[in-house]
Amino acid sequence: MVEAIILAGNPKKKKRLIGGKNKFFTKINDNYLGNIVVDALSKSSLIDSIYIIGNKPELEKIVSVTKECQIIQEKGSFFTNAIEAFNHTKNSKILEKQVLYSHCDVPFLNTTAIENFILNAPDADLIVPYCLKEDFENLFIGFEWPYLMFREGQIKLGNVALAKPNKVKNKRLVDKFFNLRKVAVSEHKEEEIASIFRIIVEAVRICGVRGLEIVAREAYLKYVAVPFKFSTNIVKYLSLDRIGEIFSSIFCGEVKGVRTRFPEMCFDIDNESKELEYTIKNYEQIMQRINSR
Repeated sequence: MVEAIILAGNPKKKKRLIGGKNKFFTKINDNYLGNIVVDALSKSSLIDSIYIIGNKPELEKIVSVTKECQIIQEKGSFFTNAIEAFNHTKNSKILEKQVLYSHCDVPFLNTTAIENFILNAPDADLIVPYCLKEDFENLFIGFEWPYLMFREGQIKLGNVALAKPNKVKNKRLVDKFFNLRKVAVSEHKEEEIASIFRIIVEAVRICGVRGLEIVAREAYLKYVAVPFKFSTNIVKYLSLDRIGEIFSSIFCGEVKGVRTRFPEMCFDIDNESKELEYTIKNYEQIMQRINSR
């Protein structure tokens, strides 16, 4: 069995809220978006305990669980919250301790998908599921989404992960890297551009050329590729195994991606955007396709 952590921290930028509130509290088909994730995890025989990190007083008003659950007050950044929640789990000092992380904004997450991922995950320090474009579009019919392009084809990354946080040595660098991932093209500010160069310098100092390679690619995707509709041809010559090696050098742990045939793990809601509108409009039809598999 594995313990699960739901990341429900309040974003610093208001544009990532929905109706001025944390995405956890968004109503989807008469249920809170975050509680859809909680319910999916709580029904699994493979999940031991659930830890939700976010605004504790607000979460305590609406969270419904059917097994052991703790709500933890958020501490700061995405990565800081991930580590803070992990420190509340059982036997958190054990080096090989593994937990399941999940975002709180995955509207079609279900127990079957979670258990399939856990049972088929390889042995590694960080395991991230991904689905191929064709699998994603077969479930989410008519929805256009930007994909990452690699040698294996176009993919969409999942919103859950199995991780051994104690195996991550470069925590400060990883925290900076995760903070960079949500920088928007429309928000070019001197301090944000400068932060990229600071991260690159630190990545090179700690990880060498491999660190430079992946951070520079992230900067490219955010500041160059996005205006051209996520034209990620620059990385199409790389395999997913190679990307895993690069991330492994930054995290100082083994990173692997595993293909999932449950693309609902790869669909999330960013803000008041097309994802939310599509979800509300097509919720019942998508759930019918999921349940009929």
